Amino acid sequence: MDELSRPSVESGTVVGVPTTLHKLGSDEFRALAAHQEHLVSRVQFDVHGVGHQLVARCVGSGLWQAIGPQVVALFPGQLTRCQQMWVGVLHAGGNAVLARLTALEAAGLTGFHDDWIHVCLRQGDNTDDLVHDLVHVRVHESRNVPAEHLLRHASPPRMRQDRATVDAASAAVSERACRTILTMSVQQRLANVQLLRPMVVERRTLPRRATILECLDDLQGGSHSLPEQDYLRVLRRARLPLPTRERVVRRPDGRYVLDADFDAWLVTVEINGAHHMDVRQKEWDDIRRTRLAIGGRLVVDIGSWTVRHDSNLAVLLTADALLSRGWRPTKRRRAALEAMAAEHPTFTWTSSAALRAPTVGNSA
Repeated sequence: MDELSRPSVESGTVVGVPTTLHKLGSDEFRALAAHQEHLVSRVQFDVHGVGHQLVARCVGSGLWQAIGPQVVALFPGQLTRCQQMWVGVLHAGGNAVLARLTALEAAGLTGFHDDWIHVCLRQGDNTDDLVHDLVHVRVHESRNVPAEHLLRHASPPRMRQDRATVDAASAAVSERACRTILTMSVQQRLANVQLLRPMVVERRTLPRRATILECLDDLQGGSHSLPEQDYLRVLRRARLPLPTRERVVRRPDGRYVLDADFDAWLVTVEINGAHHMDVRQKEWDDIRRTRLAIGGRLVVDIGSWTVRHDSNLAVLLTADALLSRGWRPTKRRRAALEAMAAEHPTFTWTSSAALRAPTVGNSA
């Protein structure tokens, strides 16, 4: 036999056992082992007529290794990530599939990693988690596992990306992690809002349901990064006018996508992440800002760090820019902004005269 099963063939035997008895040499077993990255469950050994004693002998000799009570690797040594995923599915048995972040990882998600392998079974199958030196498997149960949510043909079998996104987001350790999972899945084209929303709406007891729906609204409105979503939330809390997000402006010299555009006042706020520090990106930003300014638009740059760690400053800078272009807040909103500015250690009004002006049209 070849490296698929490791034991060598000598005079028609594998480690002293006739091949006709244990079926390790069959095309069916070889195909199964190759498909599953050389990992086989003990149930599958039984189905293919491979005796327990032979398995124990190969494991005991170090040719193979047991990964928990249900899975055997037909090789010694470490597991690849794909092999860890197969261990998860085979350990859970039955109709188990990869779930949550593991299913998204198998579908191509990058940038958000969980060491645990997550698999899902129908409720009542009662399979324990697996904690092994080579892999940790978390087994989840669910009453809601319709066939159309599963990709049985995938290798390993897994949840569909939209279902996995909703499950992973609802189980996230924090609200920010929840939003990150949703945003990254949509950014990386693994899911879209049109498919995600009905899944969330129909599951009324879903954890973090309100947060997920709000994030989907933001994503559908054009806020495709977490800092942009954070910025939108601080504007809502401060009751400032809400911008048009990801607004496309076409000019003779190019096509610009504006992060947050207050068109009524010709104010644009750009939320700048770390990539804007790149020299070439910064030069392009300067050129674009200049062209927009020549056209009469005030461009306000706010760093993503400021949005996350000094949200009041982001609010005040936005309000200051809007005031300079004619926005007039209500008396209550004006008082709240003045109080916020008084408490901030570094902010001073550029448009203080506008702040004291009486409320007129375009108020909020």
